Amino acid sequence: MKFKDRKVLSKFISTILIIVLVFHLLWYINYSKFPKVSGYEQGVKNYYKEFEEYIISYHPPQYPSFTGNYAISDYEEDVQIIFWPKTLMKKESEIGVILHNKENNTSYLFYVDDQFRYLADKSTLDEPEEEIALKLLERNESKLKEYMTVLLEECLL
Repeated sequence: MKFKDRKVLSKFISTILIIVLVFHLLWYINYSKFPKVSGYEQGVKNYYKEFEEYIISYHPPQYPSFTGNYAISDYEEDVQIIFWPKTLMKKESEIGVILHNKENNTSYLFYVDDQFRYLADKSTLDEPEEEIALKLLERNESKLKEYMTVLLEECLL
């Protein structure tokens, strides 16, 4: 191999190594900034704590993902909130809601804003599902707001 070829190969390998190192460094910084909660039991990929009325869990970013979340659910799993906080790589927090409809034994997952208003632009529900989800959202609004307050106080404040 000629000297020039070695130089090009060396620069290429150095560039790849720098990219890999920067990625790992950014991931670690992001991971370390994800708020951890003490007093929780460790599950397979998350941490959880059982309360009288609900379960709270948090899932720190798993390598190589940059996102983690917090969740709260009642024991019947009729009402669940998933909260993705802002992190180094995520500019704004997001709130997902899973509501279970006992009448048709179906759960609906969709995004809401911080006032629990349905975000149609992030939704994957079709029109009939959206109609049912909006009714469930209205029916469970006070419980959702209560749970979100508990989740924020327990995990982030």
